[in-house]
Amino acid sequence: MLDLGFVREHLPLIEEKLRLRGMDPGEVLGDFQALDGERRRLITETETLKAQRNRAAEEIARLTQEIPTDDAAAQPTP
Repeated sequence: MLDLGFVREHLPLIEEKLRLRGMDPGEVLGDFQALDGERRRLITETETLKAQRNRAAEEIARLTQEIPTDDAAAQPTP
């Protein structure tokens, strides 16, 4: 299995080697560049959303600690 970075950097070489093996690069690789670009965009978007989630969780934790607790209200009534 080839590393995606290697394929990305050496796509013409990969296509040439596939032709030498009697394979159609278009069939084997499909639209590699478009799919790789989309994959990278989605990874970036996912990481951005995770960072937003983490910031929101930190803010919720901070706000939760600021809320005064009333021990009497927390006691269950018999």
